[in-house]
Amino acid sequence: MRSSSSPRVPYQLLALFVILATAIGVMAYWFHVEQKDTVEQNVRNQLLTVADIKVKDLSMWRSTRLGEARAILADRMTLTVIRRVLAGDASAPERADVYAWIEALSKDMRYVGVLLLDRQGKPVLSVGQRFGDDEHLRRIAEETLQAGDVVLRDFHRDTRSGPVHLGLNLALRLAPDGAAFGVLTLGIDPATYLYPFLETWPVPSASGETVLVRRDGDEAVFLSRLRGRENSAANFRVPMSRTDIAAVQAAGGKEGNIEALDYQGMPVFAAVRRVPDTPWYLIAKMEEDEVEAPVRRRSLVLGLIAVSLILVVGAVIALLWRRQQLQFYRERYEAEIE
Repeated sequence: MRSSSSPRVPYQLLALFVILATAIGVMAYWFHVEQKDTVEQNVRNQLLTVADIKVKDLSMWRSTRLGEARAILADRMTLTVIRRVLAGDASAPERADVYAWIEALSKDMRYVGVLLLDRQGKPVLSVGQRFGDDEHLRRIAEETLQAGDVVLRDFHRDTRSGPVHLGLNLALRLAPDGAAFGVLTLGIDPATYLYPFLETWPVPSASGETVLVRRDGDEAVFLSRLRGRENSAANFRVPMSRTDIAAVQAAGGKEGNIEALDYQGMPVFAAVRRVPDTPWYLIAKMEEDEVEAPVRRRSLVLGLIAVSLILVVGAVIALLWRRQQLQFYRERYEAEIE
């Protein structure tokens, strides 16, 4: 019987090539997914750690400020002299001593302004920067006296272009159940500590950022400074209807890891934590592009390796097919000679 004039199609070799190429592709894809999940989970954990550290330090800062206020209210001797100053009964040396005392408060405890107000909110002694007009001070005194205790006034501006500040306001009394005889206001500039602290990032990152937000009615207001936006602190707001924005989700009470848009509309990985005993929410975030960049680089290298392996497998399969062809023609030649 004569042999066929051409070698048979190498279906087995083709099947082997398809199987090996598919296996290489599946393994490369699986490795890519595994790497992507690992990188993203590491970033999520890092963001939660950053948020937790920042929140802990913010709480400590707040507790320190309130502790300073409690210490002032516990100093009965100084309060007795302050009461005489506010009543107009103090001697010149006593008035000078109280002025030196509030001057030391401003310097040693880094308050940008200290005002001693009477019950009507009229300044009697002041050191440093003064925020707001007479009407503003009257409202501060009324609010503090009504609370009858220490009031930490939130981030705010007196005017849209005015400086952001907080206020630690104390209703002064000689006994816990006694009548308040005046108000001490301690002005806090967040640019001296809070903003620089919020703007630091523990590891090198092009987009890593922490911001502080809270809800104000139907809006989420940013309390901290934002990159690339002048006068943004306590001014920049986002409607609560924009649920795709990380700040809106945070101001709405959502905590933990989220994936959303930042204030620039960029997709970000973020971690949200509430600052205890405040309406503040801290967001630690990184842009998705930065997070995914190393994954893309590794995937490119992995893809090149996978393609190279498939080409090698194809070359081996082609070599085997070539050997089969040679074997076929050798057998045919020998058969013809016989």
